[in-house]
Amino acid sequence: AYTEGDVLRERAMARGVPASAIRVTADVEHTAQEAKAVQLLLQGMGESARIVLVTSAFHMPRAKTFFEQAGLLVTPYAVDFRVQVRATSPYDWLPSAQGAYDFEIAWREVMGRGFYGVKAWLSR
Repeated sequence: AYTEGDVLRERAMARGVPASAIRVTADVEHTAQEAKAVQLLLQGMGESARIVLVTSAFHMPRAKTFFEQAGLLVTPYAVDFRVQVRATSPYDWLPSAQGAYDFEIAWREVMGRGFYGVKAWLSR
């Protein structure tokens, strides 16, 4: 079980970051768990730890909410913008594999936001 954290730790060390400066969370399955794991990792750093949250632009609003709910001060740094600047063509209106993929990513994010919105509403 080679986790994403293991891969990123190795990449950081290959670029000269000392192992003693790297912390990796326990294994997590989703963003809400990751926010809690990061909060636990940074618990001894004072009243509120400040982090730079790096994630996909489309995922940032939901991810930022989870990390703030975990008590972290978040500076968002959005990456992976899914925008292409080009002329429109008639082919843009035809079904495509890329269109299906883009729809799936957007739909999963909408469903995640809806799920956690309802969950928060019910817990009031």
